[in-house]
Amino acid sequence: MQDHQIMKNETTSVSQKMILWLFLSLAFFLMVEDIHRLTNRKTLEERIGLHQVIVSGESAPPYRYRILVHYGGEWFIQRLTTQLPYATAFWITYAMYYFLVIYLMFNVSFMYFTIWLDDTVALIGVLYIGITLAVGFRHQFYPYSFLEVVLFTLALHFTYRRYWWALAGVIFIGSLNRETAIFYVLACALNGDWTQRKHWLRVFAYGLIWFMVYAGIRYVLGQEPHVFTLTEIWYRNTETYSLYDTFFNVTAFFGPFLVWSVKEYKHAPSFLRHVFWIAVPYLLIVALFGMWWEVRLLMFLYPLFLPIGLLQFNQRT
Repeated sequence: MQDHQIMKNETTSVSQKMILWLFLSLAFFLMVEDIHRLTNRKTLEERIGLHQVIVSGESAPPYRYRILVHYGGEWFIQRLTTQLPYATAFWITYAMYYFLVIYLMFNVSFMYFTIWLDDTVALIGVLYIGITLAVGFRHQFYPYSFLEVVLFTLALHFTYRRYWWALAGVIFIGSLNRETAIFYVLACALNGDWTQRKHWLRVFAYGLIWFMVYAGIRYVLGQEPHVFTLTEIWYRNTETYSLYDTFFNVTAFFGPFLVWSVKEYKHAPSFLRHVFWIAVPYLLIVALFGMWWEVRLLMFLYPLFLPIGLLQFNQRT
């Protein structure tokens, strides 16, 4: 019996090491794929230009308010420019950022998925993320979208585990990254007893954290018109080629998982059922203010639909 337990522990250790190396390899591959794009000098110059206009506070909303990644990246770039040209420092900084944030995305997602799923099934979900990431950010430079997935998944994990102080920290950091951190607050609100005073006070406190960061950034950096009006967004989204791209990008992104999520919804644990409804207001906002073909906006939904869609493959009893 003791020998069997030792063998089981050794097997688990080997599996964990294999998963670790798999995540490292995937993150490295995606980093290299993105670096390859920067061999095109025009692409590199465009990214540097976008980065600089954001850190200078001169970009149009909403980009000017998404300060965490760009301001943090600029701090590292400035440290490197004492020894390297700016373009090289930029290249190195964002290469390391993409590697680390994608690796974190895989690990945090795996940790969250294994709350309900077997390790093997959870690993399938992470591999799906790895495949669709290439679709999610191809030819685009929105580095905060990757960090958003990490932070939102952590927020859901901390909400489920009731790590309230950790959740407060994630809400604060997430609010510096994107305004969609309000959905971290909503996740907490949907999973609690509103008859308890402590719950609605907690939700109010989290909402206040989000609002103070949201309003504070806009007060410091100033209010300007959105980069596109609602009319312009609607026109761009409903052009024939845009609808064509949207159909194929969204279909490639979701695959069968969206259907599986709807099918398995009624069998899912209550926590997953509650947070799944966050997708409704989020998609409404994307429909109004986003470019529909940019499936990077859908990466936010990974922790909402993947665990439910994968439940049918679970072997747990």
